[in-house]
Amino acid sequence: MSRDTVPSATSENIEAVIRLEEEEERRTTLYERIPHIIGSFVGTLSFVAVQITFVVLWVFANNTRVISLDQFPYPLLSLILCGEAVILSSFVLIRQNRTELIANRRNHLDLQINLLAEKEVTKVLQLLAALNKHLKVPGHKNTEDMELAEETAVDELAKQLKQRELASSRR
Repeated sequence: MSRDTVPSATSENIEAVIRLEEEEERRTTLYERIPHIIGSFVGTLSFVAVQITFVVLWVFANNTRVISLDQFPYPLLSLILCGEAVILSSFVLIRQNRTELIANRRNHLDLQINLLAEKEVTKVLQLLAALNKHLKVPGHKNTEDMELAEETAVDELAKQLKQRELASSRR
């Protein structure tokens, strides 16, 4: 297989992911997009450059009497920057909440797919064991194979995981 060719199953998966992301984008309202755009811009070097430029120009303009709006120690500049910090923090938090919501949806989908795959693999192992028994193939009776062919009790597994997490957090 060359580097440019992708197996059809992989292509189908890529297309499915693209469709899911496009659907998520279509469901996003304008009011959800604005904080995302602003929050994304705030996290760039361009934003830092704009902020530094603004502060330097403000200080320069007020020190050289180009404008006499705000004298040292620049209380108006402080007020503007504090207000901006509150508003931008809100936009960043809104963006993070949205990102977390999308991540939680993806995690839920991953869990569903993993549970389905686990059931499928268990069924395949059970069918393989039945086929081995029917064909009288010797040597396939080890404990691990038998355990893997059993249904996984997800609730019990989750309880054990929670108990181990609690025990390790107490140490």
